[in-house]
Amino acid sequence: MEIGVRITVDGVETTGYVVQIIEPEPPETRSPLDIDAIRPETFDILTNRERQVLVYLTAGLGNQGIADWLVISERTVRTHVSTILRKLHVRSSRVIGAMALMAGVVTTEQIKAVWRGDKIFPYDVEEDADG
Repeated sequence: MEIGVRITVDGVETTGYVVQIIEPEPPETRSPLDIDAIRPETFDILTNRERQVLVYLTAGLGNQGIADWLVISERTVRTHVSTILRKLHVRSSRVIGAMALMAGVVTTEQIKAVWRGDKIFPYDVEEDADG
């Protein structure tokens, strides 16, 4: 949309200026996150290994960082993250982290431990068959 503008400066009128108004593009179509529906049991469908990945993901580690901590390949981490996204019907790993914190599935103490470099999962964690 273009609008002609008349400007008067010190008694002199000037015309012909054009201002272009850029209308915002419509927001991306996505289903809104129902915050009230986020409960700890929402995460019950995740395997033990997916829950471990979730903690590191929530702490802000990238795929390679998570792979290093869990001594698995980066490709395996990507698979776990994709599975978590699919299971929880979410498109963004950042949203998953927020959900996990809101539900209390991941605690700030766990995140602090990751940032300190503490090993938060012992080596003898019982693995799932797919883990």
